[in-house]
Amino acid sequence: MIAELSAVPAPMLPETDDVPLNSKEPVPALDVERWRSSDRVGHGYVLSLLTFTSGWLPLWRLRRVGELYECPALVGCCLAVSKELYLKLLGFDPHMIEWGIEDVDLGLKAWLMGHGVLHNPHAVIAHRFRTGFTNFTVHGESVVANEIRAARKNFAEPLWREWKRRAEKRTPRTIWTKAWALFQGRQPSAERERDYLMARRVHSEEWYARRFGLRWPRS
Repeated sequence: MIAELSAVPAPMLPETDDVPLNSKEPVPALDVERWRSSDRVGHGYVLSLLTFTSGWLPLWRLRRVGELYECPALVGCCLAVSKELYLKLLGFDPHMIEWGIEDVDLGLKAWLMGHGVLHNPHAVIAHRFRTGFTNFTVHGESVVANEIRAARKNFAEPLWREWKRRAEKRTPRTIWTKAWALFQGRQPSAERERDYLMARRVHSEEWYARRFGLRWPRS
């Protein structure tokens, strides 16, 4: 869930690399024949601001808040949020293309605007994993375009320029060129949301990195 949080102590998560942590505890795979799932569950979700990649965290890596736990990133497949807060955060970005990043983007907006993403360990969601899909296609440039959009909206200008330089360097030129064109085609809406978010957020990207043990960015 996404909720209001009062002031809390320093993070309990140890420092990690920029790459996401993998607890090797996946979302329970749903056996559709028996309608049962595995007991091995990934609880928290960690996000790298450098690459926008993410991965699962075990429960012991999360900071406890009452009966709930702080989660660095949001998993969009199952969440609860009030209508008032959802509208304040501008919700899921409708200008994201095809698939990807819209959930971690919403979670990042929440944290930077002073609202926590909390995990309920007693709620279990089983996921039916598949090896492939025949009814839709996700293009690499679409995912990268969504990453560019999320970075532009959520990062202050100096950090945005550094992120863009690094992202362009690590991304194959053909994919980056297509992704940048897709981003520019919808950039006016990104700039409007950026202005809204920057005027209302209460935390910086560096605060987020310190809180959840990321090496980038550092103040």
